[in-house]
Amino acid sequence: MTKKNTELATIIEETKNDVQMIRTPEVMDGNSNMIQDLTAPAKAMYCSFIPQTRAEKVMLFNATNEPESTISDQVGEILKIKNIFAEEITLNDQETGEQRVCPRIVFIDENDKSYSCVSIGMYSALRKVFATFGTPDVWDEPLPIKIKNKTIGKNKMLTFIVQ
Repeated sequence: MTKKNTELATIIEETKNDVQMIRTPEVMDGNSNMIQDLTAPAKAMYCSFIPQTRAEKVMLFNATNEPESTISDQVGEILKIKNIFAEEITLNDQETGEQRVCPRIVFIDENDKSYSCVSIGMYSALRKVFATFGTPDVWDEPLPIKIKNKTIGKNKMLTFIVQ
């Protein structure tokens, strides 16, 4: 028999020997395939380089797990981008409550400083950069981009231009 306590996010299971085991945390987002997702090959991710050394792996992990800054804090600034990591994430729409798949992008500059955003505008500009300049693995030098905040109707959208 399994009991769920959603507030504490724990599962208490009775085994065949009547011994109770407590496992935590419980799946918080309703995804019953959490363990399979944890160990399965990555889905819908892009990284412009394959880290070879431990230092490169540490840099990539830290850049993607806890970026140093947000792109929105860089509006008006020029960043010299060396690498890019992108993944699909699921967010709840604040107005409708519906789940939406959105692009999360981490830009890594020439000094390995990382900047993150969840932005369709940045994603759209990035697709155009890839079509025009190719992907970062073929660039001869970091690509300088100027971060912009564009007004569209009542909303603002992050984007960039190439310098």
